Amino acid sequence: MEGGISMNLENKFKNYFKQRELNQENVNQFITRNINSVNRCSYYSFINKVNNLLTEYDREDLKVDSREREYQKKCIREVVLLDRKDVIGICETFINYVDKFIVYALFSGILGKEYADLTNVKVEDVSPDYKTIKLKDKTIECDVYMQYLLKNVIREHNYDMNVKDTVHSICVYDYNMESPYIIKVKPTKRNRNGLNPITKVGIQIRLKKLTSQLHGTKYENVNLTGQILYKSHIIYKMHTIDTHWTIDKVRQFLKTNNYIGDTAEIRRLYFMRYRK
Repeated sequence: MEGGISMNLENKFKNYFKQRELNQENVNQFITRNINSVNRCSYYSFINKVNNLLTEYDREDLKVDSREREYQKKCIREVVLLDRKDVIGICETFINYVDKFIVYALFSGILGKEYADLTNVKVEDVSPDYKTIKLKDKTIECDVYMQYLLKNVIREHNYDMNVKDTVHSICVYDYNMESPYIIKVKPTKRNRNGLNPITKVGIQIRLKKLTSQLHGTKYENVNLTGQILYKSHIIYKMHTIDTHWTIDKVRQFLKTNNYIGDTAEIRRLYFMRYRK
């Protein structure tokens, strides 16, 4: 087996079967215990590696069919794709306008390489009427909800670290309002007293925290990541344009709009979300 992930899996496999008989029941248990809540690509990769190990152990009779529905049901976490109404509903569960902005901005296609478009967007990039946001290589047209968020996030002076409906809010920190960025950070020595932009890791950590805040709401199955919100944006825009998407049409759509994504996957996600 090659690579860190494969070697780790091989070690887990060896350790698991040191004290267990190598039979179908135990193979099934090994799979379900070591892989869950993953996407389809990771699932198929994992099953293939397990089957390769079984070949090495001369137990091809125990190979697993990755198409088996029971395995897929237990192991695969289907991506929950969102439309505009979903995203606005999610945003309204948060108490800080900056959190609402981060989520809605990603859904609006403000991402960039390593989140650069989002982390580097400045107050001066927003038009006086809040109708556009100028990025490095494109201009974002802002809908009514984005305009509402921009008006408020630019004026927001502090960040409340508590979740909505908390009786006492004592975990609050003030922004350094000299920061030129829309997404301001907690002032520390490491970020020049809040003047530096938020980092990619900072965005990812924030999204994880926001995802946890959805627990107990009707959106608790949603996993907020940059890619999910970005892809949701792409297929939602497709949905507003047409209802019949061939591979060629999707490819041309992605190219015309400078979207990054696998053509076949985007088409599959579109039909999964809007053509049930």
